[in-house]
Amino acid sequence: MVDVFISYKKERRAHAKRLAAVLETYGFEVWWDYDLLVGAGDYDTQIEHKLSAAKAVIVLWCSGSRASRFVKDEADRAVRAEKLLPALIEAGVDPPLGLGRAEMAHLLAWSGDPSAEGVVRLVEGVERLTKRSRHYRPNMLETLREAAALPSVTSMRLEMEDTNAPPMTPPFSTIGQGAQSQAPPVTPAPSGQSPQATTTTDFAEVPAGMCRLGFSQAQIDDVVRFTQRNYPHILLNSVAHVMARKEALVAIAKFAIGATPVTNAQYAEFAAATGYRTLAERKGADSWRKHERQLDHPVVYVSHSDARAFCQWRGGDLPTLEQWVRAFRGDDGRLYPWGEIFDPAKCNTRESYRDQTTTPVRQHSAGQSSFGCYDMVGNVGEWTATSDGGGFVLLGGSYADDCGVAGLPVALRVAAATYWSSDIGFRCVKAL
Repeated sequence: MVDVFISYKKERRAHAKRLAAVLETYGFEVWWDYDLLVGAGDYDTQIEHKLSAAKAVIVLWCSGSRASRFVKDEADRAVRAEKLLPALIEAGVDPPLGLGRAEMAHLLAWSGDPSAEGVVRLVEGVERLTKRSRHYRPNMLETLREAAALPSVTSMRLEMEDTNAPPMTPPFSTIGQGAQSQAPPVTPAPSGQSPQATTTTDFAEVPAGMCRLGFSQAQIDDVVRFTQRNYPHILLNSVAHVMARKEALVAIAKFAIGATPVTNAQYAEFAAATGYRTLAERKGADSWRKHERQLDHPVVYVSHSDARAFCQWRGGDLPTLEQWVRAFRGDDGRLYPWGEIFDPAKCNTRESYRDQTTTPVRQHSAGQSSFGCYDMVGNVGEWTATSDGGGFVLLGGSYADDCGVAGLPVALRVAAATYWSSDIGFRCVKAL
């Protein structure tokens, strides 16, 4: 059963994500194109089916959605079915002609508060169209603690932009649960020679030691309280799911890892030296070249194979999940690279800035890990060499995520090797 269908433009994914979480917390079944099933056939057919089945259709209007023929078509169908609930998320934008008759909810400066006036208006509209009442769960801390003991709770959805095929399932998992750290061989970057890299890539040396997977009970309690206080819009059971696995230690040999994510300048040198073109470029979609003049920003729009091609050209590879977590947590198994308390001033996340975009990789020097790694929380999610469920693990959260939770070292996304996004990058490792 689908109560609500959310229509939006991909650049406003964060708005759709937060709204879906709030509506689900209120007890409604929500569908948006994150839920497209990989390998389940034609995506347009899936969308059309869910759009028809939904009892309410929320359209998030901005300049991008106003120009999108897909969003306009979805809104038009909702109007004809008398189930449109429009919401304005960008000032100065009017819905296209014929699609603005319904009363508009305003979410112009919405930060995720489930009690905001615009959200309340939408919830009331959903209640009217679905003929169902909301059922908000107020005792969040107790609910979350109870859910932590359940092995079958629904995993949290840390969604990725719909620039191409959707992420693999499950996109939010628990470290050590079915993940394999062996990465398959890839074809080297196309080149008639083997030029040497000249742009500096700083590596941080990580000594041999124990990688701490999972959280101690004290850390679980801290995260539960923190989530209950700061993220009322995040689904309760989802947070419990990632904390359910107890702490475990894995021995890791010493290695070197990129002190920062790979930058546009570094990737530009690789592309110029080898003639390599990313999958997004070959598909004619938005690619890293859209931001290539931001030389010290992390490269984005790179697929898993695009990332590994660069790393192998540098004489290394992508980090395994265990290597990445070891570099993140240090010897003391901390919750965040800088310590036990989340601080949005030390990273680029949705909590940090109103403008959701990448920042220079060394801008947040106070957020370094104990081994000297920058941006392991926020800025961009990072590919790893670890496969899980047919895709590859991404870690770290991004500028579009609530990284107080999404940036935790037990929070991982899984995406197909062919996936790329405006908030996905990577860093390299080398053996020592």
